[in-house]
Amino acid sequence: MNAPGAQSQTVTWSPENEELRPGVWGRVYAPEGLGPFPAVIVLHGGSGEWPEQAALAEELSERGYVALMLEYYGSSATRPPSEETLHHWPDWQKMLRDAAEYVSGLDIVRGRGVALLGWSRGAILAIHTAPSIPGLVAVVDLWGAICGGWIPPGCRDDSPQRRAEREGNLRGLPPLLILHGEED
Repeated sequence: MNAPGAQSQTVTWSPENEELRPGVWGRVYAPEGLGPFPAVIVLHGGSGEWPEQAALAEELSERGYVALMLEYYGSSATRPPSEETLHHWPDWQKMLRDAAEYVSGLDIVRGRGVALLGWSRGAILAIHTAPSIPGLVAVVDLWGAICGGWIPPGCRDDSPQRRAEREGNLRGLPPLLILHGEED
């Protein structure tokens, strides 16, 4: 399944003294060699992982990146999530922060930087969580949203205080690439 030289393994990982076990569920795709390599955390959309997303993670490893295909629904055992599952949003954000801690601590990544790449709901999760991840170098949004469509908790509140809070959070984003059209 992997190209010559590319390696992949399923991982589960928990930061010490945390209740969520495991803290990270996913599959790591690593390039051949000792590194260090930059890393990308790949986030699926609302309907879960698609083969195209796993193929992109594999291609990223072939191009010299460590790619973690994160199964952030793992903490909530939700397939597919619905409006009723929005209470898991904090769990998904925690898993993404834990994933960034995990991948940045890998010997083959250490010191090279971590980026997020998300589809749809995964892009929304990336944008809303990125300001709380230290040292993140970039976010790529593929068909996601800031607020709209599927709406994360807090986006429905349009009070001046909540708008100011959202704007402040967005100021803490690393460089952000948004791709939404077929010709972007």
